[in-house]
Amino acid sequence: MNEILVKQVMTEKPPCVVDESDSIARVIRLLDDHQLYALPVKNAAGVYTGVLSKSDIAARPFLIAMRSGQDPEKIPAAYLMNRSPEYFIDPETPLTDAVDVMHRHRFQQLFIQDRDGQILGIIESLKLLNLTESDPVTPTPAKNSRFQTRPKKLVG
Repeated sequence: MNEILVKQVMTEKPPCVVDESDSIARVIRLLDDHQLYALPVKNAAGVYTGVLSKSDIAARPFLIAMRSGQDPEKIPAAYLMNRSPEYFIDPETPLTDAVDVMHRHRFQQLFIQDRDGQILGIIESLKLLNLTESDPVTPTPAKNSRFQTRPKKLVG
């Protein structure tokens, strides 16, 4: 039996990315508008340097900043982003290895990155649950409406 690779189950690349200097308020709007868990973050040179997720935004440092009166329009994405390189994986990575990384680090998403540093696609934990045994590379609709495939909005 052939091993399934992440390139076989990834979805299209993220509809947007953010810069390290973008505000947290902008990131929140993008996450909500595109119904994503996380967005890749790049520096001024265009190199991906991390990921900013809803969990990162809900983390203690952001709450402390908000309670101290800091404006989310002035807090840069770089302040809260996760710089873990494990968020970015090669398209030839076996799916079992990707799932292990997601489980070990409690990531909801991984970004598939080619050797040139370009984002090719995404794999999301909830979508992986929808894979069937008979056709392991085709996502199927969720059977239980209690389990959403998209996160709830952070604002509004």
